[in-house]
Amino acid sequence: MSSSINETRDEIISRHKKELKVFDGEKRSALKKVKGSAGKGKKGKEALAVMEADYGAKEVQMKQRHSTELELSQSVISAEENEENSSLIIEAPTSQQPDLDQDSRKQTKSKAQRRKEKLRASELERERQVISKLCVTF
Repeated sequence: MSSSINETRDEIISRHKKELKVFDGEKRSALKKVKGSAGKGKKGKEALAVMEADYGAKEVQMKQRHSTELELSQSVISAEENEENSSLIIEAPTSQQPDLDQDSRKQTKSKAQRRKEKLRASELERERQVISKLCVTF
């Protein structure tokens, strides 16, 4: 269940499909095992219902984790796009302003970059915490 921040959206989706396929196989084998060993009576049906409920809850958790990962990856991608677009706008030189304005613009640009880097670092840390919590609970 290693999740990498550098994964593309397509890679994440394909990983999710693989995880669901593996989970489905585990679920089927566990249910088959319970059906074979529990019998056909009342206790067997109860055991089967408990197992199905357990795997149903696990499946819901997995799907929630997958949707959270997709949302996080989308927010990272949009944050990166916004950062790239804003840096392109800031870096665009205008020859109409005097040299003093260019110096102050460079200082402002560096402050803006520092703010963005700080924001980005806090977002990455938050994402790591969320992912680690999801991995621990699952």
